[in-house]
Amino acid sequence: MDKEIFEIETGLNANEYREVFRQWQIKRSVAHLHEAFSKVQEILDRFLQYNLEELKRHNTPEET
Repeated sequence: MDKEIFEIETGLNANEYREVFRQWQIKRSVAHLHEAFSKVQEILDRFLQYNLEELKRHNTPEET
């Protein structure tokens, strides 16, 4: 696409477009990281809950 046509069509010059695209990539990356960390946190929560239940089970005095 011709540079002048691009600027008319988008209202952005090349530098402005690169900056908008860079910001979009950062936002997308942050969203992916947030999703990944949420999944990791969910897994860790389940792991900790399991360990807590195991500790309670092993620390409960057995009836004799």
